[in-house]
Amino acid sequence: MKALLAPLFLSVLLPLLGIESHAQRAPSSAYAQHGVRASGYGVPHGASRGRLWSPGHYELVREPVWIPGCSERVWAEPVFEWRRDACGRLFRVELRAGYWKNISRPGHYEYRSRRVWRPGHWSPRCPG
Repeated sequence: MKALLAPLFLSVLLPLLGIESHAQRAPSSAYAQHGVRASGYGVPHGASRGRLWSPGHYELVREPVWIPGCSERVWAEPVFEWRRDACGRLFRVELRAGYWKNISRPGHYEYRSRRVWRPGHWSPRCPG
């Protein structure tokens, strides 16, 4: 019974005192330099020492948006001209009457900016 209580007592007492046991310590840098990679020591579940967490953020995205063409009604002014009759008197002659005309404006692209949420993700750590 005493043989079971000692390890149980140590497993409860050591974390309370802030002392790490051998199993909780991360591998030394000399150990990691020799190509042995140990994951799980002090790293969140599912994470690896070879990856970095990028938190979610808003990003401003600039993208082209098609603006459809439109039709516009425009008044065309009448056209007049000054002429002389056989006696040399000036008089005004209407060459073309005024009228409404429809002008079609072509569609075009405009760049618009909008905020887009990019969720957090794991990305590989750059070597070096």
